Amino acid sequence: MTTSMVLFDVFGVLVKPQVDEVFAALASFFKLPEDRVAKAYWANRSDYDRGIISDFEYWNRVSNSLDVHPPSPEETDYLIALDRESWSASDSRLLPIFDGLTGAGLELAILSNAPHYQADLIREAAWASGFQHLFFSCELGLIKPEPQIYEKVATELKVDPGEILFVDDNPKNTTPARQLGFQTIDFTDPESLRLELIRNGLMEPVRFPKDKTLSTISRERSKSHLYYSSGPFRIKRAQGVWVWDADDNRYLDCSAGTFNLSLGYQHPEIVRVIQEQADDLIHATSSLRADVVDRFVGTIGSITPWSDTLVHPKVSSGSVANEGAIKIAQRVTGRTEIVSLYRAHLGQTLAMTALSGNSFRRRPLQSLPYMGFQIIEPYCSGCNRQHPEDQCINRSIRQLEDQLEFGSRGDLAAVIVEPISGNGGNVVYPNEFFAQLRRVVDEHGAKLIFDEIQTGIGRTGAMLAADHLDAKPDIITLAKGLGGSGAQVATILARRDCSGLPGDGHSFTYGANLLALAVGHRTVEIVSDPSFLAHVRLAGVYIMNRLCSMGNDFSDYISDVRGKGLMIGIEFNAGDMAKTVSLVNSLAAAAPKYGLLMRTSRYGRGNVLKIRPALNISISEAQYLCDQLHLMFSKELT
Repeated sequence: MTTSMVLFDVFGVLVKPQVDEVFAALASFFKLPEDRVAKAYWANRSDYDRGIISDFEYWNRVSNSLDVHPPSPEETDYLIALDRESWSASDSRLLPIFDGLTGAGLELAILSNAPHYQADLIREAAWASGFQHLFFSCELGLIKPEPQIYEKVATELKVDPGEILFVDDNPKNTTPARQLGFQTIDFTDPESLRLELIRNGLMEPVRFPKDKTLSTISRERSKSHLYYSSGPFRIKRAQGVWVWDADDNRYLDCSAGTFNLSLGYQHPEIVRVIQEQADDLIHATSSLRADVVDRFVGTIGSITPWSDTLVHPKVSSGSVANEGAIKIAQRVTGRTEIVSLYRAHLGQTLAMTALSGNSFRRRPLQSLPYMGFQIIEPYCSGCNRQHPEDQCINRSIRQLEDQLEFGSRGDLAAVIVEPISGNGGNVVYPNEFFAQLRRVVDEHGAKLIFDEIQTGIGRTGAMLAADHLDAKPDIITLAKGLGGSGAQVATILARRDCSGLPGDGHSFTYGANLLALAVGHRTVEIVSDPSFLAHVRLAGVYIMNRLCSMGNDFSDYISDVRGKGLMIGIEFNAGDMAKTVSLVNSLAAAAPKYGLLMRTSRYGRGNVLKIRPALNISISEAQYLCDQLHLMFSKELT
């Protein structure tokens, strides 16, 4: 019997009925036992699923049933995000099955009993992008197991019923489909489904990474004329958080490219915006006004901590944005000296290299300009002295004050700092540290610059890492995640009182590129949605909890797990630093064998594995990431 189409049920097959971590989070929110919250949750569910009441009405009813105060609009957004996430977690074990079926030339479709909000939710899910046809009861006017719904689907697909394989976890649904000529499988679990599909000749066994693949590609690299070494991995295609190599082995990218793919690879909205803008206009000189520039400036300006923001988009990278921010501070203050932190990474122009907190960047270059100096950061987990947190802060600030009084030129223009040290190893600095920096900067009439190249645009669960802090900067730089799925876009945000840099004082040919700004505008719109940010926080909590548990399991090697949102670091200690760096690099090199792509801190010179996947990673994909990490640690750390 020929099969051309595989039709999947959703809930109970593609999507787990509920995610335990999410339901626990609901109980935590209401500060009540899980069983009591569950009772209220289900007691009010019927009208909600029928579409009779709205999201807000539903959560008000749940709150009333629990005898608690109705949630605020912001709290309701959070609850909606939690609830939606609980019904959108696909089983990671199904993902290679999808790949196997499509690789065999089969089309994938969905048939689900679902109200409108769930239908919309499924359409938006990253895992649903691989399905060519989606059918929902709310749109068909029919429900399973009514025979007419299967006849309707076959007619819509223009396929003979005998060519359709229907997979459902409820025999009441598969029976009428089978009577109409459909092939059927009663779903129990992903592994049984995989074996059944293989037995029926519909897919080949799933392939896993092979060492010979990497070695073969490595030999090819030696013949290349590429100026720099690109490593042994050869990418073929990518979607969401997943990357496929030349042999169609699949890997989860734990680093979202270079931490810049905030919406993952090939996000459909970003692809659409690029296509539409390219059809209209790809680039024009920044001296000409364009609507897309106005839209970007208005949107990006609305996320800052100030009521009146100036936006400078004529920059094309994070390095150039940071250099521009420094020019602004120097021009406004009439001074030149800049302070950065040990282990800081601000960019790779000559000026930014001069301010780098890593000596290995400066050492090969003999004629770097004097830009300023670096101070110790309050890196508590890396402090051998075991000082309390307040002492670490005081030590850092005292060094800054002493250097300004005794060792500097006396013309401080700005302090530039990442709210979380990205390249330095995802070090989360205490809130009080920034308050003290703000005090010193104000006392010297200087400016405080936040380098949010890595931390901005939702990475920490807020639009800006500055949103988590009491002290606010004068200037913010953004890049990386602003490009959604990889567009080259960067910008400088400044308070109105930091104006004065002429338009030609920091202007680049491909700065304010219209294609890039169109992507930046849409990326900010997507990420700034409260439910999207709530998901980032939820996924971050899930991964952090799993990693902390691994920290206990492998405490001989893992010394710290830290992060905020989906900017997480796993710090290792194997005795001395040289051994530790070697260990961390070996883990990153081994990661592809476990279906993961990973990056380390300080370009392979540090002791931290970084976990920074795309912000729209699903809970099931986060589960896969953590499962594979645990497997890797259990095999590579013993």
